[in-house]
Amino acid sequence: MKVAILGFAHGHVGMYCDIWRDRPELGIEVVSVWDHDPLRLAEVAGKRSLRACGDLSELLSQPGIEAVVI
Repeated sequence: MKVAILGFAHGHVGMYCDIWRDRPELGIEVVSVWDHDPLRLAEVAGKRSLRACGDLSELLSQPGIEAVVI
């Protein structure tokens, strides 16, 4: 399942991403991220090799996204 993340303001979101990355048998792949803070968005996307979306409609319109984490 391909998921997108809506915001990284809370540290636990990064923990979710780490667990999903380290446990591929769960079948969850984080593919893109949005955050209202452009600096945090760039940092997280670069660190985790995720597609950074500066606009929510861009993120939500991506083909293949099956769920979002808020």
